[in-house]
Amino acid sequence: MRRYVPQGIRLRLVLAISAVSAATVAASFVALHAGTGSDLRARIDDELRTQYAEFQQQVVDKGQAETPDELEQASQRFVRGQRYHPESRIFAIGVAGQPEVTNQRAIIERELEGGGEQGESGEGGEGGRLGLLSAPDGLSTVSNEEAGQLRVLSEPVVAGPDRIGTFRAAVPLTSVTEAQQGLRNTFVAVGLGALALAIAIAIWLANLISRPLRR
Repeated sequence: MRRYVPQGIRLRLVLAISAVSAATVAASFVALHAGTGSDLRARIDDELRTQYAEFQQQVVDKGQAETPDELEQASQRFVRGQRYHPESRIFAIGVAGQPEVTNQRAIIERELEGGGEQGESGEGGEGGRLGLLSAPDGLSTVSNEEAGQLRVLSEPVVAGPDRIGTFRAAVPLTSVTEAQQGLRNTFVAVGLGALALAIAIAIWLANLISRPLRR
């Protein structure tokens, strides 16, 4: 094993300093990569909660969801009024015994064709895989064949003791994926540059430190 260990003090110093620099860059990347994903997901969650609060205020609190028919009509008005939101925002408001009220009919139909939940009476996606229409109450991350990974907020709509529908709003996680991919690309370029600079500095320091020892 000893023959694989660098013998020269300068080479050892260069390798040691370079290894520390590489480890520092790698640790910074891991922390920043994870932090970027967490921050973006937290922002998406806040937006979805705000969206549900708007639905509560404009539909439920105004007494426009006492029956399934009322809920369907009020939900249609609500969805039509959300055109100022990004096109990627998906609404799929389930109404008992009726099709979902949505602004992305193609996505909903594709999921139903693949075995997703049938309105408010289904039992979940094919093979137990969570989709948009089978997302549990609360916040969750699901998969949709048409839209990819989605962050979904599902909340029950009740009238008295009965659950007459489900509010669902979803945002594709492509923004998170793209941001992390961009970060990875940037770090590759910056990391290689930083490593090259670290090696150059390490060589200079190794020469500086080892010079008195060679006399």
